[in-house]
Amino acid sequence: MDSATHQIVQTNEPIIAVPTHVEPNLTPLPPVGSVPETILAIAVLIRSVALLIQVIGQQKGRK
Repeated sequence: MDSATHQIVQTNEPIIAVPTHVEPNLTPLPPVGSVPETILAIAVLIRSVALLIQVIGQQKGRK
């Protein structure tokens, strides 16, 4: 990878060379999950939130 530095401004600070072009090194992410798995995950999340709300309601009823 070649790096080039443009515009060097003289100050009292140390000089830091910053490459003008950086090649991306991230690989594309594979597809995560299928539609049925996503629907199942959303259903489990909704059920978990419903149970949490139910427990919180019971705790308030005891006070």
